[in-house]
Amino acid sequence: MNYKYYIIQSSNGNVSIKSEWDDLNKAIVAYHQLCATLWNAQDVIEGYAEIVYSADLNVVGGYKEYISHPQTEAAE
Repeated sequence: MNYKYYIIQSSNGNVSIKSEWDDLNKAIVAYHQLCATLWNAQDVIEGYAEIVYSADLNVVGGYKEYISHPQTEAAE
C-alpha cells in the first residue's frame, strides 16, 4: 500500500484537503506554514489545521491546531 499524509484545513465551516505527502517531515513543514497563514488571516474567524494519515484518518502526532480570531460586534 502507498499511504499518504494529508494536510486538512477547516476554515469558517469550509473543509478542504490542502496537500498530500509521502514524506512526514515535508508534511510537517507544510502544516506549520498553513498554521502561520491561518493565524495571519484575520478573515478566518474559526478553523483547524491538521495532518491525517490515509491508513486510518487519525491525526498524526498531535498535529492539530485550533485557530481563532474572535470578532467584536460594532457599537450601535
